[in-house]
Amino acid sequence: FFLMIRRPPRSTLDRSSAASDVYKRQYQRRVHGILYCVMKAIILICIVLGYLAFAKKGVDINEPWKDMGCLKKDGNELVIPRCYRSYGKADPDCKGNLEKAKGAGMAIDIYIFPCVKIGNPEKQVAETIANAGSEPYRYIWVDVEIYQWNKDKAANRKFISEMVAAIVKAGKKPGIYTSKNNWSEIVGVEWSEMSHHPLWYAHYDKTPSFKDFQPFGGWKAPAMKQYEGDVKLCGGVLDLNYFPQ
Repeated sequence: FFLMIRRPPRSTLDRSSAASDVYKRQYQRRVHGILYCVMKAIILICIVLGYLAFAKKGVDINEPWKDMGCLKKDGNELVIPRCYRSYGKADPDCKGNLEKAKGAGMAIDIYIFPCVKIGNPEKQVAETIANAGSEPYRYIWVDVEIYQWNKDKAANRKFISEMVAAIVKAGKKPGIYTSKNNWSEIVGVEWSEMSHHPLWYAHYDKTPSFKDFQPFGGWKAPAMKQYEGDVKLCGGVLDLNYFPQ
């Protein structure tokens, strides 16, 4: 007797082969999907690491600073001393802080805390520049935050415009320090006449990045961020800042 093994009908084999092909295609799609997600994650990580590699830290100060070398060792590359006070006088610590920061190998900016009450923004700029001395700094930042400004937004806009114009006339580079809330309260969030100057914005989220930034005042992107305030470091109290280049 011969054992007869019958071949399954062709339709059965075709269905089995088709099912196997479907499974293979599904498996390949899953593998490709996983690989795609992994590659996206790797690319994103590389972008973030590259961005952070070029990011820099800086500080702003409003007191006489003794140990600038400590700030440098902490990784800071920029120091921004206050050079004009909110009650209408030049800051006597400005020049010394600039000289020490420069001597420690850091870049320097300065900032004006304007006194709106006494008016004459041109004179305040002239006194600030004279007070800063001869050390070469990058920018003069005009501090626009809620403190003794006019209730009239138009008057505040005029004051800021005149102060910035005086900085430009003196051959210096102006910038604006503010936040979305401060800008809205003082001049109106829609006022955009300063948006061609760099923006240094404040948001104390303790995160050195621009991911939190929300456009306002015509600014689409900031130049610098103050991300933490009143930090005790190197024997004093200061604010921490982040800038990408």
